[in-house]
Amino acid sequence: MVEFGGGGIVNIGNLAFLSSKGDILTHDGTDHKVFNVGSEGNVLIVDSGETDGLKWGAAPILLGSITSSSFTENTEAEIGTLSISAGDLAADDNIFIVLNFDRETANWDLMKLQIKDTSTTVTTADLFTGAQALGQCIIMLCPRLNDSSSIMGHLSAFGISNISEGQIFNATPEADWITTAFTIAFRGSMASGGTGHLKADIYRMPTQ
Repeated sequence: MVEFGGGGIVNIGNLAFLSSKGDILTHDGTDHKVFNVGSEGNVLIVDSGETDGLKWGAAPILLGSITSSSFTENTEAEIGTLSISAGDLAADDNIFIVLNFDRETANWDLMKLQIKDTSTTVTTADLFTGAQALGQCIIMLCPRLNDSSSIMGHLSAFGISNISEGQIFNATPEADWITTAFTIAFRGSMASGGTGHLKADIYRMPTQ
């Protein structure tokens, strides 16, 4: 037995049950247990519904990035796009976007997020309007639970003043967004003389 300063006690004998590379010694509230290593690429997830309080799940997958290092348009224009192919997502997957932007000299005037489906139907959400120098946004896109053909978007922002956090759209594109191709795009404009920098990393968040 080994006792730690905080009063915790570990029975060294339990370590004998760790037999496979990556095994974890855990506790189910009553006894020490061996939590077997997961599959390649999985991550550990806390889940109170599991016997051990843990489970293995799929890690986020980078679908691609939208990057612009020298955006100078003074009227609204497309900054960049990323195409999502049919089959890139599974049923009930979410899309998680980490957006960072800043500028040289003059500020950004506005920025928008667009979802374009295969019939070029466009769903647009304003991320901000009004002068912004820099900021970071976390955007979650997900299918509605009762209708996977409808997309809901939620926005959290850091360092952005002219923005309303929360739901940014609730739209029905041409077809089920899980099974058809679509495009994610950012649009924006700069104040006169401004040069903007933008990077959006776009992840698939698998259903756990």
